[in-house]
Amino acid sequence: MFQPFVADGKGRNMWGMRGWGTSPIKREDHAPKIILTTTRTHSSVETDRAIAAIAPDEVLRVGGAGYKALQVLEGTADVYVFATPGTKKWDTCAPEAIIRAAGGELVDMHGKKFRYTKDEPTPNPDGILCVMADLQKYLDRLK
Repeated sequence: MFQPFVADGKGRNMWGMRGWGTSPIKREDHAPKIILTTTRTHSSVETDRAIAAIAPDEVLRVGGAGYKALQVLEGTADVYVFATPGTKKWDTCAPEAIIRAAGGELVDMHGKKFRYTKDEPTPNPDGILCVMADLQKYLDRLK
C-alpha cells in the first residue's frame, strides 16, 4: 500500500504478508482511552449510531479508507468504523492484508471477513470495522 501524503513529501510504501509480518511500522501508545476514526465526508445516521454505541473518548474524522486503517495499524486510533456501504473492494484489499499480517482484523460491521473473488459484489455492503485488538468487544457494543 502506498501512502503518498506524508511529511517528507516522498510518500511511503507499506506491505504485509501473513506469516512474514509487515514493513516496519512505528506503533504509538496512548492513554487508556478509545480513539475511533471514521469518515470525514460521508457520515450517516448508521455511522453516527455505531459511533455512539462504541462510545469513544475521541473521534478522528479523516479521509481515505487506507489512511483510517493505517491509523489503527499505527495506534493513532483503536478502531475504524464506517457503518454503511460506500467503500469498494479496492479500498479495503491492501489495508486488510497489512492489518491481518500485523495481527489485526478488518471485517464488515457484523464481523464477517471480506471475500475478494470475482463473484463477490464490488461494494462492501455492510461497512467496515477495523481493529488491532478486542474485535469482539466492539462487535458486542454494536449489537
